[in-house]
Amino acid sequence: VADALRTNAATEEVAASTLNQLQRQGEQLGAAQETTQQTQATVHEARGVLNLMSWRIAKEKFYLCVLILALLAIDVALAYRLATNDGRLAGK
Repeated sequence: VADALRTNAATEEVAASTLNQLQRQGEQLGAAQETTQQTQATVHEARGVLNLMSWRIAKEKFYLCVLILALLAIDVALAYRLATNDGRLAGK
């Protein structure tokens, strides 16, 4: 009977220790879940910022292409004027 009581006491100690470990692990998992949610929110916000930056870059590229085409048209017009007016921009 004494041996059974010692075994029972040892089992209760192991059970209490296991329960404490499980509680700590549960707290760790809760903290990890909160960190994961915060990280997901940060990633979502960062994705929005990157999309905005990408849109702005695309608009700037479009405006630069329009500007380049306008300057090219001016160059072509000036080259045509020079070619058809004996190298002078103004006519006599």
